[in-house]
Amino acid sequence: MPARGGKKLRSKPEGPAGFSAGLLRAFGQDSFFYRHDGKGVFTHVSPSVRGVLGYGAGDFLKHYTRYLTSDPVNKEARRHTALSIKGKKQRPYLLEVFHARGGTRWLEVMEAPVRDRSGAVSGVEGVARDVTARVKAERALEEKKLGKVGGFV
Repeated sequence: MPARGGKKLRSKPEGPAGFSAGLLRAFGQDSFFYRHDGKGVFTHVSPSVRGVLGYGAGDFLKHYTRYLTSDPVNKEARRHTALSIKGKKQRPYLLEVFHARGGTRWLEVMEAPVRDRSGAVSGVEGVARDVTARVKAERALEEKKLGKVGGFV
């Protein structure tokens, strides 16, 4: 919003990297924002993590690998995170994590390295969106296709 003198007012930061309240609303209740240090330990997570994964924000401040399942997709997720920590921006990727009350969830992660004033990477900030329903539907469709193909052979 323009203020007196034509200057724009900045919205108050609500999450990592100064995400505005509007941006938080745009991602919806199925997402949470996070920041982890250069070692992979979460240093900030938005309260919406409770709705997505069942953990309190303060309880979630551990190394990111603690939440990863043994699904092979997480090998690639580890690679993406390591590259982010090295300062290389990554495309969105999927990972499977444990929910606090049991079971698992699929997350689509978009993250970017954070640099300090000297340009060194100090951590990674990102947003994780619950895409469990989409992944399950895609897998069911794929299984159905494979079943039909298998039936004709």
